[in-house]
Amino acid sequence: MATPYGHTLAGLTLLNLCYPQTAPSKGREWFVYGLVALGASFPDLDFIPGLILGQVGRFHHGNFHSLGVAIGAALIAGIFIKLIQPRSSFIKTGSFVFCLGISHLFLDYFTEAPYGFPLFWPFMETKFLSPLPIFPRVAWIWEDPVFWSQALFCFSVESVLLLPLWIISWRRVISPEQI
Repeated sequence: MATPYGHTLAGLTLLNLCYPQTAPSKGREWFVYGLVALGASFPDLDFIPGLILGQVGRFHHGNFHSLGVAIGAALIAGIFIKLIQPRSSFIKTGSFVFCLGISHLFLDYFTEAPYGFPLFWPFMETKFLSPLPIFPRVAWIWEDPVFWSQALFCFSVESVLLLPLWIISWRRVISPEQI
């Protein structure tokens, strides 16, 4: 799977592309960026039940990694934002949250992994995974002596592939006069 760093870069890129020239107001920017990072990494929260049971990977890449959950999260976020900010757009918020979910699935699809994920759940249980991975896999076993070198390699690949996209999208938000 891609790392939370990679998912966050993809999410922040989407934020800049979907909401250009509308950087969050001072004081709220880190809150917005945090919500985007959480939304882009949301499907990976399926590790929590396994963590509680002492089997971290037991539920990972399960139903949370699906279009069904992305649609559900988009609907819930759209309704929630409409309730707390009636002037906000249900469609725009829901669409953005759906795009965050899709970005997560896209990155995980192209990540080297021993198994796929049920992309079309709840309609199909078939697991999908690209035969040509782009992103390396990190075995999240802290005690493994090669963990840190694997993680560094993964962060490096994600930086080379995703950081330029975020920088290009960021330039749309920050005007040249502000640099």
